[in-house]
Amino acid sequence: MVTLGLGISNAYVAVAGALFAQSEGFSDVTMGLGTIIIGLAAVIVGEMLVPIRTIFLATLAAVLGSIAYRIVIAFALNLNAIGLKAQDLNLVTALLVIAAIAISRARHTSLGGLRGAIRLPGSSRRARSVQKDA
Repeated sequence: MVTLGLGISNAYVAVAGALFAQSEGFSDVTMGLGTIIIGLAAVIVGEMLVPIRTIFLATLAAVLGSIAYRIVIAFALNLNAIGLKAQDLNLVTALLVIAAIAISRARHTSLGGLRGAIRLPGSSRRARSVQKDA
């Protein structure tokens, strides 16, 4: 079933690419690179905004991440005090993704995500019960 789903999704992507190349009149290897970067940035920002527990929340996170990404990009390019131009779009995207990953990782660590994974010597229950008995 998974193979069938992957095959159908790849067929849709192929048809979309063919229609796009036909409407533009040419095709290039790097045509979809910006779309992939925007999609990844939207997913990463969305994961930072919405904790993913179900398929619905994952979809909502991607949509909200896409909206937040577009707002930040528009704000950065329209803010004249910074002096960013359209050529600096890759820099803004990279900084946004780095900030989203750093905030997500900091939030995960502050909520105890790594606390249970790191065991210091003498921190187990067995070691504590032995220390109480002694």
